Amino acid sequence: MRTYAPKQLILSGSPQLNKDGTSTEGVAEGGLDILLTNINKINARSPADVKGMLHLMHHEFTHILNQKKVYTQDFNKVTPSDYIAEWYNSTINPLSLGFISDYARKSPEEDFAEMVSWMLTWGKDSYENTYIKQGLPVPNPAVYPAGSYSEYDAAAGQYYKKSDLDAILKVWDRKTAASIASFFIKDLVKPDYSAGIAKLRQKEAIVVAYFKSAYNINFYSLQANVQKSLAEAIK
Repeated sequence: MRTYAPKQLILSGSPQLNKDGTSTEGVAEGGLDILLTNINKINARSPADVKGMLHLMHHEFTHILNQKKVYTQDFNKVTPSDYIAEWYNSTINPLSLGFISDYARKSPEEDFAEMVSWMLTWGKDSYENTYIKQGLPVPNPAVYPAGSYSEYDAAAGQYYKKSDLDAILKVWDRKTAASIASFFIKDLVKPDYSAGIAKLRQKEAIVVAYFKSAYNINFYSLQANVQKSLAEAIK
């Protein structure tokens, strides 16, 4: 940490908005400093905000470590054809393609940093039991193409067709899901993400090997220690 930790943390109260509608939350500059944006919205007492900042810091610090010692190009070959510039417009579940997040699809460099940062932030249990073993059913793709239905509504426990939104807004009482239950999609299937998971496992193995060979760090021990520190921070 003394050798590679950034010498400056630059804090920006406002978000950095981009022309494509996205925002930049952090930038690692030449291994010397990290710029963090939108700091004014961070609530240090909020577990979600703390985890979000932790993810961001690990992501940017990973870029610095990669600038000092490069990872093997084998990582870039796992999902070479699925990186897209407009990752934010994709409606495909990233896990189905072998990515840990939507943003990971932007480039191999961002993919590597996302792998490290999310695995550390989630911890082994959440990574294995919440992400890898996703049991959430989705609308039958043979009937409902990707992008034709809403994101999963945890409160309602369902999806609805986007084409029904105008009708839904006319009858929704804004309090319960019961008023729009008739619009919920009933034809749900559990997707098979096995092919994507296999690719994600390849990336995980490369990440673990990189930390050991480049910095003599046991990644899984680091993962456990991060979770201990996180639990202490959000007490």
